[in-house]
Amino acid sequence: MQYYFDTFDGDGWMIDSEGLDFLDDNEALQNAHAALPDIAHDQIPGESQRMMIVRVRDGDGPLVETTLDLRTVWLRASQ
Repeated sequence: MQYYFDTFDGDGWMIDSEGLDFLDDNEALQNAHAALPDIAHDQIPGESQRMMIVRVRDGDGPLVETTLDLRTVWLRASQ
């Protein structure tokens, strides 16, 4: 089955127009979870927080959305 992975990196949405084939919804969700750390790695925030989202769609529309909320709190002044 064809799944599409739209991503939000804190600045804006990137819409997937190609999609990927997976056996079922759970396999697509696992792929969405695996994508979040990659997005976080590529989008290290300059501000104190950033939310990243992967929204999975199939031929019937949105299926599931998974998020990663990255927050930074300085516990003491940096040197």
